[in-house]
Amino acid sequence: MLIYWYFIFALSSQSVFGAPKVISLSPAITEIIFKLGLGDAIVGTVEHSDFPTKAKEIPRVGEYNKPNIEKILNSKPDIVFIPKEGPDQITYKLKDLGINYQVFEIKNLEQIALTAKEISKTLNKKEAGEKFYSNWNKKLKALKNAKNRSQKTLSLIVVQSEPLIVAASNTFLDEMLTLCGGKNIFSHLKGYPRVQKEAYLNKNFESVLLVEHFASVKQKEQSIKSWQMLSKKVSVINPDIATRPGPRLLLGVEFMCAAMKEYQLK
Repeated sequence: MLIYWYFIFALSSQSVFGAPKVISLSPAITEIIFKLGLGDAIVGTVEHSDFPTKAKEIPRVGEYNKPNIEKILNSKPDIVFIPKEGPDQITYKLKDLGINYQVFEIKNLEQIALTAKEISKTLNKKEAGEKFYSNWNKKLKALKNAKNRSQKTLSLIVVQSEPLIVAASNTFLDEMLTLCGGKNIFSHLKGYPRVQKEAYLNKNFESVLLVEHFASVKQKEQSIKSWQMLSKKVSVINPDIATRPGPRLLLGVEFMCAAMKEYQLK
């Protein structure tokens, strides 16, 4: 995990009376902080930081990809937590303004636990991070050691139906599918590519995992019906527990594995 520090003054001088005041520029980082039991330290976050419910009460400092510098300044944080894939130039602006920040790169399941560990150190709650780290790795190890069928189930992971965008390699969804005994038909690609119909029709996939935000129940039902014309097994997974790199991602793994197991037993 890549972590970059910039300190104008020592955080210890800011945290005599408790954890430093934090602004989180990521819904996932916000979730991690709450899971550590340190949600009260957050004085600002971005839109879509909606879990747990208490996170909805935190003042907003802008969109995920466009935080408002003025609102950040007015919140008077001791430190700002930033996702590595977040908005360009934000670190330069914070540095120029003399605001402390810490950048986290979370690219796989193991790095979620490492991020929690680092956050807990910064917030002077090292024990909370150690506990999170230990519990997370125990659960992850158990998932990796679980017996899956030897013949991998060929699967298509859809994150958006119109236009069609899929999850390929180097994504959490691909890592989760592998843990569950599946094989991604687009593992030869990377990230979340937009693909044409012809790209999957000749793949002979056995299952479809729909991991997208639906605008309505009707849209969801229509999408399921459409994909059922191409696959015997179509499963819907809440994207909040399958794509947001936070504490609920292992729940997403368990849900996906249950869906894959249900298919493999047929």
